[in-house]
Amino acid sequence: MRSALIVVDVQNDFAHPAGWVGRRGGLPPSTQAAVARINALIDAARLTRLPVYYVRVEHGPEVDAPSYRARYAARGFAAGELL
Repeated sequence: MRSALIVVDVQNDFAHPAGWVGRRGGLPPSTQAAVARINALIDAARLTRLPVYYVRVEHGPEVDAPSYRARYAARGFAAGELL
């Protein structure tokens, strides 16, 4: 049997102190704890040479639905521009 660690949708905007959420008041303690656990799991996987794969959501004018693009526009951002 082959195994891998898959890290799904842990994005800097919501999980890093310099990301969008962090710059607007800091990360909640629950997020900080989750990120610490995720990082420890990644480190353990690498120590055992277990492959680590990252899955992330992509946004942009080519893939976003019109309703999502409208959310960007309402906030004053161009389509696909990161918050």
